[in-house]
Amino acid sequence: MIDLIFEVCVQILIVLANGLGVSYRAINVYIFVIIWPFVTLALIITVIAQARALRRLNSQRPPA
Repeated sequence: MIDLIFEVCVQILIVLANGLGVSYRAINVYIFVIIWPFVTLALIITVIAQARALRRLNSQRPPA
């Protein structure tokens, strides 16, 4: 099953690479070295900001 998932992912990367006019290696670099870390960092920042906002809202709420 894992082999099938791998092959499907490789085919998707090949289609993306051909559609964008870049190599398979280049699309790998773009996705896994540039885009993925940026998205991960953005999600971490979002979670921290949301946690702070929730903490602030909870501290302003009157006791039940």
